[in-house]
Amino acid sequence: MYWLITSAIAALVLYLAWFGYLWHISMPVYHFTKQPHSHTLNMYQSDDTLGHTLIPNTQAFYIWSYGDTVKLNTDRRGFRIGSDSSSSENMGILFFGDSFTLCEELNTKQAYPYLLGDALCQPVYNTAVSGYGYPQMILKAREHVAAVDPNVVVFQVSPWLADRAITPYLPAIFFKVPSPYYNQLGDIVPPLYSSLVFDLTQDGKMQYYRESEPSFTDKFGFVWKFTRRIFQQQYWDEFKLWFRPNDQEHASLADADSATELAINEMVALCEGRTLVFLVLGYNQDKITEFQEKYSNRIAPNVIVVNADAVLWSQPNIDSKESHEKAYCFWHGDPPVIEDYHYNAHANQLIMQALTGALQVHNNCITQLQ
Repeated sequence: MYWLITSAIAALVLYLAWFGYLWHISMPVYHFTKQPHSHTLNMYQSDDTLGHTLIPNTQAFYIWSYGDTVKLNTDRRGFRIGSDSSSSENMGILFFGDSFTLCEELNTKQAYPYLLGDALCQPVYNTAVSGYGYPQMILKAREHVAAVDPNVVVFQVSPWLADRAITPYLPAIFFKVPSPYYNQLGDIVPPLYSSLVFDLTQDGKMQYYRESEPSFTDKFGFVWKFTRRIFQQQYWDEFKLWFRPNDQEHASLADADSATELAINEMVALCEGRTLVFLVLGYNQDKITEFQEKYSNRIAPNVIVVNADAVLWSQPNIDSKESHEKAYCFWHGDPPVIEDYHYNAHANQLIMQALTGALQVHNNCITQLQ
C-alpha cells in the first residue's frame, strides 16, 4: 500500500511539473492569440500524406487583423472555387502553388488564377494551399493532372518552395508541424507524424479564445484544451523519432536547387501533351532571370516559363525593395503600414496579364507549326 501511495504521489508531482512546463511554453501562444493578427477560420485540416489540406466542401474565411473578412469556397476535392461556381469534372486550367497562388487574402475575382480563367474563357480550379512546398505540389499533381485532364497547367516556382522541400517541418511559429519532404534519394517522404495544430485552431473554439477576456481561468482553459494536447502529442512523436534510422531513405535532401530540379523534371513528365507553365515568382531583383538561364534550354516544347518577377519589377517607378513593397503588398492604417507581404490585387492583375500574353504567343506558335 505504501508503495502504491508513493508511486501515485510521485506520478502526480511529475505530471504537475510537466503541466507547469506546458503552462510556461503555452503563454507566448496565448498572448499571441490575444493580439490582433490576421488568421484563418474553417480553412485547414491535417492530412497524413500532405501534412495539411483545405477542408473540402466548405466556406472558409481569411480574417484580417482589422476585422475585414475574405470568403473562400472549396469543392469536394479541396480546390478553391468562386462562391457562384459549381464543381466540374474537367478543368481548362489547373494551378499548383502555395499562398501566392491560393490568394487567400483576396476575393476570388481578384486572384490571378481566376482572372486568367476569365481572360481566356476557361474554367479554373485551384489546388494551391498555403504553406505548401514542392513535395505537396507534386503529390497533388500526381493525383489531379491526369484525372482533371486540363488544357493548361500552371506550376508556381519560388525559392521558398524549394526550402520547404528539404525540411520535414513547416516554418510554424510555436509548434513543429511536419510536412512531406524530399529525402537524399530524391523520393518524397510523408509527414513524420500528424499534427493536431490545424484541427484544433480552425474552429469556433479557438475563435472564442481570440475574443475572450484574459484571466487565469481563461489561460487554464486555453492550455488544457489546446496547447496541452498539441505539445503532448508533439513531444511524444518527437521522442519516437529518436529510434528511427537516419539513413538516406529518411534523411532530408540537403540542396534546395536539387529539390527544384526534381519538381521541374517530374512536372514536365506529368504534363506531356498539354501546355505547362512555370510561373517564376518571388526571386530577388538580382536573380529574376536565374530560372530561365538554368532551365530554358532543357525543358520541352510544350513548356512556357513566365517570369512574373521581371514583369513586376519592370513597372514604372518600381526600382527598389521599398517601392516594390509599396506597390504590391497589403497596407492598412493611418499612416499605412504593411499588413501582409503577399501580392495584392494590383500585382495579381499584372501576373494575369503576363500569363495571358505568354499563353497567346505560345498558342500562336503552336498553330503556325501545325
